[in-house]
Order: sequence, then structure tokens, then C-alpha cells
Amino acid sequence: MKKEDKWIQDMRKCLEDYSEPLPSHLWEKLEKELPTSKVIPMWRKWQVAAAILALAVSSLTVWFLHSPSVQYVQQISVMQQKTLPYATEENTQSVLIDPKTVPTKGNEYLAQTSSVSETDQIQLHSIPSVFLSEKNDSAAMCTANNKEEMHTYSKTDTEAEANKEQQNSKQIRQQRMNADKKQMQRNQYLAHTQKNTSEKQKWSIGLSTGNTPYSTSSSFGGFGRLDSRTLSVETLDPTNRVEAAYSQVLLNNREQITQTDIHHRMPVTVGASVKWNLNEDWALESGLTYTLLSSELHSGFHSYVEEEQKLHYIGIPLKVHRSIWQNKRFNFYASAGGLVEKCVSGELETTYAYGTNKNEKETRSLDISPLQWSVMAAVGAQVNITQQFGLYVEPGMSYYFDDGSSIETIRKQHPFNFNLQLGLRFSFSK
Repeated sequence: MKKEDKWIQDMRKCLEDYSEPLPSHLWEKLEKELPTSKVIPMWRKWQVAAAILALAVSSLTVWFLHSPSVQYVQQISVMQQKTLPYATEENTQSVLIDPKTVPTKGNEYLAQTSSVSETDQIQLHSIPSVFLSEKNDSAAMCTANNKEEMHTYSKTDTEAEANKEQQNSKQIRQQRMNADKKQMQRNQYLAHTQKNTSEKQKWSIGLSTGNTPYSTSSSFGGFGRLDSRTLSVETLDPTNRVEAAYSQVLLNNREQITQTDIHHRMPVTVGASVKWNLNEDWALESGLTYTLLSSELHSGFHSYVEEEQKLHYIGIPLKVHRSIWQNKRFNFYASAGGLVEKCVSGELETTYAYGTNKNEKETRSLDISPLQWSVMAAVGAQVNITQQFGLYVEPGMSYYFDDGSSIETIRKQHPFNFNLQLGLRFSFSK
């Protein structure tokens, strides 16, 4: 049995990769036997769509012809055709006769024909004027009693219409009077509002005070002065008491390490301004300002020089105000403009200390010819205590240009400054 099994296994291994060759034309026979999908041409699809659309249109047409709305239109046309022969009868005379001029019998005919539909009434009014002549004939055949009744009816109707017209005219006059009264009240209110507005926002005078809210100090090595005078020992006059004291200070500090300390105090500004409101949003402001600039200097060691400088400026500002938001109590605005100042007075007090209990003092005036120019911008808020009086605050910034002088001030050391201005305004009418 083992040999037979081994033989079978050998046969299997030999026949493992063996395969019978396929008969010829096998794939052609399979393609013929398999079902093939039919492709519908594009023009046939359009034909089917056109047939469906034609079927839908014909169905809608048939439904519309048998719909209730078409039957209703046909009934109306039949009623209009029947109206014309009906109007030729004698009863149409009473329908076309004015109820104010027909007798009592005519009124009875009018009552009988009052049930005619609106369509019939429209057609009756379109009857030719031939039938109007019959109205005059029937009116001529009326009796005296009917004439009296008609006269009474016409008189009563006329009086009623006259009363109605009188009431209508009275009501119209009353409405016109009420409308005129309201218009007058509205005009008075507008005139009063415009008057108050012009009175509130025309002219205002302000008083203000402000300063740069800080002072500055600086130090440097060597000997210095506030007015930057360059004096040497050779140019000094020994016969002049002050110059002799200054030369002694310089000689005493020649062998020493000297230092100069400069302190600029906070500037103080007060002013008066006039504000002209162009409209509710824009305003121009100008006026007059006064500013005090003061500085101190200490230069030297044991022998030293002390200086105290005071400069007085008068300036003319020009600002443009733009209102941001306002009501009766508050007003928030922004402003921008410039300022030109002139130093009208300057004073420098100098003390020379050159020994024990030996000092000399000198006071001289300073003349600064150039003008001081600056630009500024600020935001402001005003609180109106009354209609004519208000308080305001304006924090802002300013930049001072170099005036070209030799005098040291806080504006030369810090040309860009923040400032705070407080004040009050009095408003006047035009």
C-alpha cells in the first residue's frame, strides 16, 4: 500500500502544472451567447421628452375647458346676451327713470326691478338713448297728485342733501382749523427750538489754567550756565566786582571735578479764550495766554554759581473744535491748533560763592527776540452747570519748535510735552 500511495503522489506532482488547451473560437462563442445592452440614441430621448411634454399640455387644456371657471364665464356671457331683449320691454322705462322725477307708479316699478343683479344693472345703463325719450312721455302722463307727491319728495330730498352738505362742509372746516392749529404749534416749537439753539451755541468766553504736569532735572560734568555764555578768565574785567567773583569761582574749580545740575520747574499757563460756534459740530477758539517758565542751576563744588531764571510769555492760540457727542449736560469734543508766543520779560538772578561768607549777586534782564511756535491737540469734556455756565477739562499734547535762542528752558530739553488744562466757560447768545 505504501508503494501505491507513493506512486499516486508522484503522479499528482507530475500532473500538478498540467492543463488542457482551450478549444479555438471559445471566446467568440461566449460573446455571442452573453446578452448585450442596448444603447438608446440621443435623438430618441428627445422624442420621448417631447411626447411627454405634449401629453402634459393637452391634459391641462382639457382640464381647463371642463373646469368650473370656464363654465362660469360662459354663464356670464349668456346673461349679458339675455339682458338686451329684457331691457326693450316696458319695464325698462321705470329702471331708467330718475326716482326724483317719476311718479308713484314709477317708484313701484323701481321697487320691482331692484332685485336685478349687478351685471344686469351694468347692461341697463348701457341702453341706447332711444329709451330715454319714453321716460319723458310717461312723466307727461302723470296726474296732478303724483306731481304734488313728487314735488314733496324732491323738496324733502333736497333739504336732506343740503343739510348733509352743510354738515360735511362744517366738518371739513373744523378739520382744516385743527390742522392749521397743529401746524402753528409745530412752527412755534421749531422757532423756539432754533432760537434756543442759536442762543446756546453762538459765543462763549472761557477762563483756563493749565501746565505740564511734571518738572525735569538734568546733570552733566563741567561748568555751565543757563544762558550758555562762554566766558573765559582772559576776557573777564578784574575791576568789575561781579566778573571778578565769577573769575574767582572759575579759578577755584580749575583743580576740582565740577558738576552742573539744572532743574526746570513745571510751566504754569493761564488764559482767556473766545469761542465761536460755527454750527452744532464745529467751532473756532482764540484768545490770550500767559505762561511762566522758571529754572534753577547749580554749578561748581566748594566755589559755585547758582542761577534762578524766570521767563514770561504772552501767546495767541488758534484752535478748531469738533464735537463728538453732546446733550444738555455734557459735551465731548476734540481740538487741534497752534500757538505763537513772545517772551515779554525775562530775569536771571545769579549768586557767585567763592569763599567763606564771600559771595556776590547779580540780577539782569533777558531779552529773547525770536517767537516761540508750537502745535497742539487735545480732547475735552465739558459739564454744563447751567445753560450759560460750564466747567471743562482738556488733556492734550503739544510740540514746541526751537526758537533759536541761547536760553535753556524745559521746552528745549523736552520739546514734546503732555499738558492738562482746566477752565470754565460762559455762553452768550448772538
